[in-house]
This record gives sequence, C-alpha cells and structure tokens, in this order.
Amino acid sequence: MASNTIFISYSRKDSEYMAEFSKNLRNAGANLWSDKQILPGGLWDNSIETALESCDVIIVLISKASINSNNVMDEVSFALEENKKVIPILLEECDLPFRLRRIQFIDFTKNQENGMNLLKSTLNLNTTPVSNLSYKVDEVKEKSGSKIVEKSSSNKIVEEIPKKESPPPKTPEVKSKIKVIYFIIPIILLVGAYFIYTNFIDNKKPINPVDPPIIKDTIVNNKLDETIETDDSEWEIIKNSNLISDYETHLSTYENCIHVQEANNIINDLKIILEEDNKYNTANTSLELLNYIMEYGKSGTYYKEALNNLDNYFTSNGFVQFSASNGELYFDIFEKETRKIPEIGDLIFAKGQRNLHKGPLNSSNYSIITHTTSKDEVFKVKEVNRTGDAYWVKVAH
Repeated sequence: MASNTIFISYSRKDSEYMAEFSKNLRNAGANLWSDKQILPGGLWDNSIETALESCDVIIVLISKASINSNNVMDEVSFALEENKKVIPILLEECDLPFRLRRIQFIDFTKNQENGMNLLKSTLNLNTTPVSNLSYKVDEVKEKSGSKIVEKSSSNKIVEEIPKKESPPPKTPEVKSKIKVIYFIIPIILLVGAYFIYTNFIDNKKPINPVDPPIIKDTIVNNKLDETIETDDSEWEIIKNSNLISDYETHLSTYENCIHVQEANNIINDLKIILEEDNKYNTANTSLELLNYIMEYGKSGTYYKEALNNLDNYFTSNGFVQFSASNGELYFDIFEKETRKIPEIGDLIFAKGQRNLHKGPLNSSNYSIITHTTSKDEVFKVKEVNRTGDAYWVKVAH
C-alpha cells in the first residue's frame, strides 16, 4: 500500500469528474491532497505551494480546460522544476503543451477502467483482488432415505443409516396344559413366521452396523484435482502466447480459472504493447513520430527507428548556439535535461527564440539567417562544435 502524498492538479471545470476520480483512488488506499482540503481563511497560493513541496507524486487531469488553465500549468511547471514525479491523465483528446508531451501519460479516453488499473499499478495501490475458487460438491442421496451429515472437523461425509428396531418375537401364552393341543398349530405358524421375518431383516442390515460406511472427501478431491489439472494443462500451452484472444478464451472456458489475475495482467500488458505498435506503425508525419517518441521515450520499442525516420522529414539544416560561455542553456536535451553538452543524434527543444544560421560561426554564410526557433520547437543534432566554453550545433528540422 502506498503511503506517499499524491497531489491532484485539475481545472475547476472538471470538478465533478475529479470528485469521482479521487474517490476511486482513496478507496484503493491512496493518500491524496487536493485544494478541497484548504480550510476557510487559508491563503490559497501558500497552501498550494506547501502541498506541492511536500507531495511525492503529481497527477495532472488533462483536458481542454486544464491545458488552458494558468493555475494547472503553473503547478505542472513547479513540479517539473522540483523533480517531482508527474503522471498526466488524458481525459479527452487535446493538444498537449510540448513539454508535457515528453512525459508518458495514461490514456483514459478509450477505456477508463483499464486506465485506472494502470494508474493504481503505477502507484502501487490495490487493484482488483484475486478471485477465490469455489467448488460445489454434489449431494449424495440414498434412495432408502439415508441423510448425509458433513463434519467440519474431519471434512468427512458420513452416511447415517437409521436403525430399525426389530420387534420382539411373539411367544404364545399357554394358559393351561389342557389347551396345549389347541394352541400347538398356532405356535408352529408363529415360530415359522418369526423365523422368516428375522432372516428378512438380517439381509437388509449392513455388514457392520456399528461402523456405518463413510463417503470420503477424497472422491471430491479427485474431481477437483482433475479440473485444476485440465486448467493448468491448457495454461501451460498458452501462457507464453502473444495473442490476447488466447487468454480471453481461456478465462471464458474456465469459469473459476485459478490464473485469472495473471491472465488479466498479461492481457493488459499485451494491450499496451499493441497500442504502442499501432502508434508507431501509423506514424506518417514528423509530428506523429515526435508524439510517439515523447510518449514512450528512449525505452520505447521503436525509439531508434522513429528517431531515424525523422530524417525523412527534418530536411532543413542550420547552425545555432546551444549554450553560452557562462553555462546558460538555450536548449534542453530530450530525457537528459541536466546534461549540458549535446551529442550527435540528440533531440533538443528550444527554450525560446534563437536564430539558425546557414553556416557555422565566423564562416561566410554565418550572416545568413535561415530560421528562428520558437519555444519547445524540436531539432535533431547533426554536428557539435565547441567555441571556448560555449557550444554550437548543426541541427536538422
């Protein structure tokens, strides 16, 4: 369970969504801070700044309203400057500020449930609990009317067979020796009937009436083991599959599948991989390639390919000053903001306006200005030159 404080930055126009969003995270164990906690009479700016300084993670709810909110953008800038972990949540399709594009966001626009599960996993919060298997044991019924009693202490099912009490044999009453002859025939008949009756009862009794037969739970366990073995056998076949349909079919086939959590995790991972594949394979412009690079960074599966493909679109070249002799940087290096010396192949983005020259410093073409940069505009470094303590670079754009 996470214990760090999480700050949520959002636009007032998204307050209704924010309430449900924060409730969901709190139910998963998140320690949240939002402006709803500012007490009456409290200084708004001071409270926000104190919360931002003390929190460990900043969640930014991205919408058309929030990217146009100065307060939200100020909070994001402060968090980045303080090296806080920033997690953007995309609530609707909109144009992100370029600096924010460099941070991998979680997309809620397609499937909010999957997005929320990914966010909880990122924050090490509780996700959907693992399903417990439940197995039903068929009741064993005896046609003769026996009842089944399950003893919790031994987990044995014992058949209790009602005992039938045998009626005592009837003996004729001899009233008088004189009447013996008259009663001899009924006595013979009665003894014969008793003999037949007792033999019939003995044949109906179990072999050992003192210790009635036991229906053991091993019979049930054997069926259970067979079910699990079948589930496990198929799982061994598909567990390394790269097809989402294989895992979905497995879950639908085995209602009480013991691999439900593992299967769902793999499905989510495959969906993320598939989404990355689609974003790269459908990137047909420099902007789409840059969006892929900014979202997945250098750890992206196709980062090198996307970087090389930019050469097909970055066909204009120029020379520009990367840093001053006093160490001031005019550009930031993608995913290496603390590095002050650029390298060939780096992506850099401008902090403001700088002139691109047709030739390097002190050359005949230096006076020809080919382009003026704008804030957050991206360039690819093709050549690095040092002049004193300053650095000049040849870039493509």
